[in-house]
Amino acid sequence: MSKQIVYVRNHPSLTNYYKQLQLISGLIKVSTDYYVTAEHWGWIIAEFEAQYSDALMDPTKPAPWKLHPNRPFLIGFPPNPVLRVINSGTDDEKVVWLLNEAPAAVAEFGARRDRLRTS
Repeated sequence: MSKQIVYVRNHPSLTNYYKQLQLISGLIKVSTDYYVTAEHWGWIIAEFEAQYSDALMDPTKPAPWKLHPNRPFLIGFPPNPVLRVINSGTDDEKVVWLLNEAPAAVAEFGARRDRLRTS
């Protein structure tokens, strides 16, 4: 009896998120932080688990994304520019866009909010 292979669109064993991030990393001229939505982060981690778990690490140790599920990861090799992929912790695409497009404004807002916070 032969095993039937079922194609499931966007299944982690078939996606190319990591390859897309590698392409971006090859195009940047300076090291860059890249924020993704929490949902997209989950898709990337699922792809790592499905496609790269055997190739990227020591098989006797747990996967780094299991030990530290929200730790940013680097794509690229210093001293060349590297792409640091970061889980934004939200699925709000407007917030993620702000984090990627206006990081100075977001940092300034956070600093101002922290100064005004009283406890």
